[in-house]
Amino acid sequence: MKATILNSTKSERKVPANAIQKLCDRLGKNGISPQIINLEDKKINPCMSCEGCLYITPGKCIQKDDTAEILTELAKSEIIISFTDIIFGGYSSQLKKIVDKFALLATPFYKVSGGNLLHPSRYGIQKYYITVGLYENNISVEEIDNLDFLTKRNAVNLSIPYYKCVVIQLPNENGMLSEKTMLSIEEVSAEIINFIERNEIS
Repeated sequence: MKATILNSTKSERKVPANAIQKLCDRLGKNGISPQIINLEDKKINPCMSCEGCLYITPGKCIQKDDTAEILTELAKSEIIISFTDIIFGGYSSQLKKIVDKFALLATPFYKVSGGNLLHPSRYGIQKYYITVGLYENNISVEEIDNLDFLTKRNAVNLSIPYYKCVVIQLPNENGMLSEKTMLSIEEVSAEIINFIERNEIS
């Protein structure tokens, strides 16, 4: 299997970088080929809801940016993993811009599935959608619940059968890693691997 990791955190931040590297190591040891896309290095224009990707250039955004490069890799991946700061219970702006364009991975037609009216998957290869949320200091239960719900709804929209949301606490204001953070960095990759193995699809 192939996994594409969408990293929307700042490149100089050590905790996300360490967590992503540990996750890549674990994925590789389990026969999963990981690829990292640093979204902060990409030009991603906001979706204009023009529906050009449905009817004018099906499966391709009419805007000239890096969307096609990113979605080409997602289309070839069974696993999509997003690393993002938790912003009011949602994604970072850079990640949200590419998630808003996930419609490019679907056809312009409709189907009813589980009581939802959805666009069928164009490629049908994506099986797992995972969000890793990062936060500092305090965060409310409502924010975590909202990120989990957002992850679920994005998975449903992509007709992805399995989704998961996990969180990592960033260093405190003195730059020190809490015990919880250190455990999370080690445990989050194990949790993701266990999640994939429990729901393994042949």
